Amino acid sequence: MLGLGESNQAPYRLKAPIPAGTWHLVGDGENINLTVDVRFDIVWRTAAGVSTTLASTTHTFPPGRGVAFETDLEGIAAPASAGDFLILRFTNVGGATDSTYTPNGDGALVGARIPNLTLPATP
Repeated sequence: MLGLGESNQAPYRLKAPIPAGTWHLVGDGENINLTVDVRFDIVWRTAAGVSTTLASTTHTFPPGRGVAFETDLEGIAAPASAGDFLILRFTNVGGATDSTYTPNGDGALVGARIPNLTLPATP
């Protein structure tokens, strides 16, 4: 559960570069207590720790147990190497002081989907 100003991230170890193109993001939330603004960042982090945001969007969630959100984002290329990371970061950026967002880890149990990314197609 992310309170105002808090963030969490899901890292994935990369094996190869990622082309520029369209990302598909599912960012469903659960147990949202008040209207909340959540920023989703797709970040490439090199093994040396340098981070580059490839794509970003913000969505306003209404209160609810399982609240759906999905979108397509245009993103830049990441000339990644094996051992670099792709990170999906969730940040609660707005709403009442006690507003919360929880990435939906319960999937269909709460009538929504587990957050996920579909990478751009390789040419």
